[in-house]
Amino acid sequence: MYLEKFKSGKNTYIRLVECYRDPNTKTNRKKVIKNYGNYEKLKEQSPEVLRELEEKYSNVKAKEALARNDNFE
Repeated sequence: MYLEKFKSGKNTYIRLVECYRDPNTKTNRKKVIKNYGNYEKLKEQSPEVLRELEEKYSNVKAKEALARNDNFE
């Protein structure tokens, strides 16, 4: 999972995305887990919004990596 900043028109948005491989088409796909909304509005509420979200989800990434490693042992 990772945070993605993307533009739509004049606005920039933030969303949490998970990548996976589609077994039928054998291509990589993205699945939006959560939309956080307009980046500028989030930044007005909390100037460090990206850093805070990255810290929040970095723990999730670490737990997922550990779970994958445990499955191989």
